[in-house]
Amino acid sequence: MKVLVLSPFIPRENTGGSGLKLLFTLSCLKILYSNITLITYYTDKKDLFYLKQFSVKNKIVIKAQKKDTRFSLNNIHYINRFFSKKIKRFLCDNQNNYDFIYIDSMFFSLFKKYIKKPFIVDFHNFHTDLLFNHIKNTINPLKKAFIYYQYLITKNFEKNLIGDCNVKKVITGEIPLKYQGFIKNYFKLIPFSIVNDFKIRNLQKESNFNLLFTGNFNWLPNIQALKIIKEMAFLNLNLKFNIVGKNIPEDLYPDNIFIWNNPSNTEVFFKKFNVFFSPIENGSGINIKILQALKHNNIVIAHKNTLIRMPFLEGYILTYSNNVELQEIFDNFDNIENTSFKKLQTLINYMEDNKNQYIEFIVKKN
Repeated sequence: MKVLVLSPFIPRENTGGSGLKLLFTLSCLKILYSNITLITYYTDKKDLFYLKQFSVKNKIVIKAQKKDTRFSLNNIHYINRFFSKKIKRFLCDNQNNYDFIYIDSMFFSLFKKYIKKPFIVDFHNFHTDLLFNHIKNTINPLKKAFIYYQYLITKNFEKNLIGDCNVKKVITGEIPLKYQGFIKNYFKLIPFSIVNDFKIRNLQKESNFNLLFTGNFNWLPNIQALKIIKEMAFLNLNLKFNIVGKNIPEDLYPDNIFIWNNPSNTEVFFKKFNVFFSPIENGSGINIKILQALKHNNIVIAHKNTLIRMPFLEGYILTYSNNVELQEIFDNFDNIENTSFKKLQTLINYMEDNKNQYIEFIVKKN
């Protein structure tokens, strides 16, 4: 059987959760389908070179189009910036060659009106709450009004998609309260398959602690997280904070913040450092990175909202609700112990069960 995957993301272990999520999705689809075609976007020659290598290594056909999808003055439409006439034309001319279509991200739901085949929409994130927070943090009144207009368009688009009982949906992030009870025909996914390769590390003294945060800093929640990290770095000069990602803003950072800009992947940093620190309150990509950190037996410090999104992590991670509680964690680092292997094995089993249920949901008919 043949499956067509539509995604604006590149499948790799880079700095963003979306790339990791797409890797996971493709690995699950390969269990079900012998022939996979991926349609995606790229921004530069490095991306294109990587995609060619990935295509050969994984025996996946990739059709890539160069496109800048950043939300900016040149790309003023929050959703429509992802539209492509080439993809529309490809769908209209070639979809009958495929048995099934997987739409990876809410943004590519733009193309669902051209699809006559069975398909699934994988949300990744709910964007109305993100845009609402963006409005609150915007000072310029004209820019605030523009973002609010995009918020209204996105809210209507998102609500119509969520309320469509005929569309199968995969949800990664937290489901907002306003949609709970309203959303139908969906599966709640934990998008990372942890494997049995844990090595328990004994952290002996406070000076050994290296904190890590990864992300693409075109993404507003990561910019807000960076502000919190800078504040905590100034207050905790004895700790080292490592920022790993794409598009990290040029700024004056305290001496205990170390910048690792545009690495090819992040796996090496999870192995190199021993504490993953996530100040993000909402999101889905950060879920994947928290699970990736646990895979490497990192200590994880995260906002308490993480347990709303992933309640099964209760007892596995350190959580806080405000900067006072966060500082208490930093002050007591020397009493922190790694999660035991036995507890991690329980988490592995939970993750594998969710993965199997996800695969069953993909093949299940409406």
